Amino acid sequence: MIISFVVAVFFKLIIPFPQEGTEAAWYQMEHWQLLTGIGITTTVWLIITFLTKPENEDTLKKFVRLTQPGGPGWKRIHHLLEKENFPPVKHQLPLEVFCMFVGVITVYGVLFATGFWIYSQIILAIIFTIITCIGSIILYKVFGKLRVN
Repeated sequence: MIISFVVAVFFKLIIPFPQEGTEAAWYQMEHWQLLTGIGITTTVWLIITFLTKPENEDTLKKFVRLTQPGGPGWKRIHHLLEKENFPPVKHQLPLEVFCMFVGVITVYGVLFATGFWIYSQIILAIIFTIITCIGSIILYKVFGKLRVN
């Protein structure tokens, strides 16, 4: 986060956007700064990640007990917890990703429906309200299938 801030300040104060010129030059400069900022931030993030020591197992076990994350990256910690009689976690990552996708569509549906109702665009408001209702029903039904610990 710090490096992202430093890069943003650098581009704002040291190499600012051109004040004059064509609009095309403006967009080219903006894209260049964005890509450079992403590259610098990612490089520094990877360097810091590999230079710092990993979290200890106790911290990871505590995190897994609390959040019960799924996915193959947590197999080792799940295996260690099973040795300590912690009930095995039923991994449902695909279903959870599906819920996230439907949730995003539902939230955007609410936002667009609200805007369309406010601006009296009735047909679009009804369409997005229906999308929101369908998404909410899907989430309600799928949440019943997800593990609850």
